[in-house]
Amino acid sequence: MAAKIAKQKGWGWVVTQIVLLFVLLFAPLAGLLSVFPWVKVAAIIVAALGLGISLVASQNLGTALTPTPVPKDQATMHTNGLYRLVRHPIYTAVLLVASGITLYRLAWSSIILCIGVYIFFYLKSRHEEKLLIGKYPEYEKYQAVTGRFFPKISTLVNIK
Repeated sequence: MAAKIAKQKGWGWVVTQIVLLFVLLFAPLAGLLSVFPWVKVAAIIVAALGLGISLVASQNLGTALTPTPVPKDQATMHTNGLYRLVRHPIYTAVLLVASGITLYRLAWSSIILCIGVYIFFYLKSRHEEKLLIGKYPEYEKYQAVTGRFFPKISTLVNIK
């Protein structure tokens, strides 16, 4: 019964995420700021980087990939590929796409919504990490040395 409730809550996170990103993408542009053409180019590059990271991170997870923050029963903990740099590279990817959209649209409404996206993924990752610690006792050690969304400097220095 607890597993069923956890999965339902997991889908609640997914639905909220989809709605939040939809609103970011299609919200009216309140408080439009002037944008230099190079900012739009940078926005496209940031969003494309996010899409690329999401593809690589999804491949790194393989069959452990799930749309919800609830880990699959048969999944193992992944610390390879992009997961050796950050604990949540797919969330990093979505944050980069959201940042790219915000830069491209560059309106106060988009900036506020993008901040909301960052807060949402922080909260979602905290929820997910409680589940991961319960499933993988070694997760806390991994958590201590690996950045949540962006690599820790110590991780970057020690890349071999």
